[in-house]
Amino acid sequence: MLLIVAHRFLRLDLTKDWVAQLHPPVVLLGLLLVATLYDLFRGRLRLRLLFPMVIQWAAWGWAGITKVVADGPATLRAFATHDFTKDLIFATLISVFFDSVRKLKQLAWVFVAVLTLVALVTLPQRDGDRKCFHYRFADVLGYNQLADNRPCATAAECYNVPQGESEWKDDGWACEHEGPWGLATVIDRIHYVGNLADPNAQAQALVMACALALGLLFWPQTGRESPFWRTLIRLALFAALVVMGLAVYYAASRAAQAALGVTLLCFFYTRIGPIGTLIGAAGGLPLALLSRRNQVEAAYSTLTRIETQVNGYMAFLDQPLFGVGFGNYEKISFITAHNSFLLSATEAGVIGSALFVLAVYVSFKLLFQVVRWPVPEPEPEDDPDGQGPPERNFAPTYDENGHEIEEFEPDENDENDGEAGAAEIIELKHLGMTLLSMLVGVGWCVTFLSLSYDVMWLFPVGIVAAFYGVSRDRLPEFEMRLSIWEILLVLLLGGLLPAIFAVIATRGW
Repeated sequence: MLLIVAHRFLRLDLTKDWVAQLHPPVVLLGLLLVATLYDLFRGRLRLRLLFPMVIQWAAWGWAGITKVVADGPATLRAFATHDFTKDLIFATLISVFFDSVRKLKQLAWVFVAVLTLVALVTLPQRDGDRKCFHYRFADVLGYNQLADNRPCATAAECYNVPQGESEWKDDGWACEHEGPWGLATVIDRIHYVGNLADPNAQAQALVMACALALGLLFWPQTGRESPFWRTLIRLALFAALVVMGLAVYYAASRAAQAALGVTLLCFFYTRIGPIGTLIGAAGGLPLALLSRRNQVEAAYSTLTRIETQVNGYMAFLDQPLFGVGFGNYEKISFITAHNSFLLSATEAGVIGSALFVLAVYVSFKLLFQVVRWPVPEPEPEDDPDGQGPPERNFAPTYDENGHEIEEFEPDENDENDGEAGAAEIIELKHLGMTLLSMLVGVGWCVTFLSLSYDVMWLFPVGIVAAFYGVSRDRLPEFEMRLSIWEILLVLLLGGLLPAIFAVIATRGW
């Protein structure tokens, strides 16, 4: 699964021909199937559908109904093989297989490493030589643009197509900075390939990786690492944070820059308190306020977003129950909604909107519940001086034969059995704070980007669902406290939300 996660975001098969010839998706899925069958045979794997994922699958089912209502039963097969279905399966696998804190920590390391590499590959684009790139008019942003290696200063120069390139004369042309791996900027914004081809998507993934890197940087110490190794890891994580922060800035995504700012605020506040807010503000506010986005292009983007959101609301008013149908937003507007709440309402009606809002609410609430979970006090005989819980120091101890005694990390086969002790709860709460700060950043991006049915929303939900399963296993008394009235109020808010957005947009607030 770690290899699948790395492949899903790195997509070397789209940049390296020799990797594509290895057919990594087929190989990795085959290995996953073999490993899953083996673990099921050994009784080491439990297949379960956790509550956050149940909501997502309900949204998937309703989206399929809206598609059939809008476009007919013949579209059901295409819907079943759509990226939404594949991304939801991917998120569900995340929730099933990462069933311990240790595995979730490994997932964080892999994701941080992958996004650090993405940042290192894309950052050189900003200083690359300007060359002419052509792309089909149907793909105006030109995420897969091709260079003809002509130097240029402006896009106008590129339309003088050489005689030997007459087949490209009807293409769109741009003068962009060339970078490594055949990549180039898009309107001077760095970007990658695959799910990260959109600069906004790359920036959001970097925000998520920054939150996870902060969690790893401040992870509660076990006492098993040597001081040298611990210092080296911290330096590497700090360097990764700097590189990824710069990549967010050069991706020029206003939503992601602000999201990184609120992510830092949330992380340091939950860890330190009010003083942490000052630390988070010192690191996040400059990044959130500075921008290298072309001002004319940014203003045009803002105006078109307001216009498309008004279009979406009007379409929602016309068909409030089923919406315009899944995947049909661009049939009623010239660009997508750039707001996940409005997108789900316009395409899937009040029920789709309500389910999406419920998914957001449940994800945040369960993380809050674990973060606020009390750490048990030590037994009186273990605390003769009344000084409270001892500092978490897991220096190894040895038996009479000189073998190290495992005091904290349980055996791999028994890691889901038994009740968590104080040390494990501290680690679980820290992971909860990390995921909460990550989800705050994702939530900010969700408000300004169309992610309702996208992997950039489903992937973090899969991680939160996995964390929910771990919390239920390690904290027997933990349960998702969600009353029927609470659910009804959230669903009502989800149904009313499109109207709120429309009022704000039309009044110029």
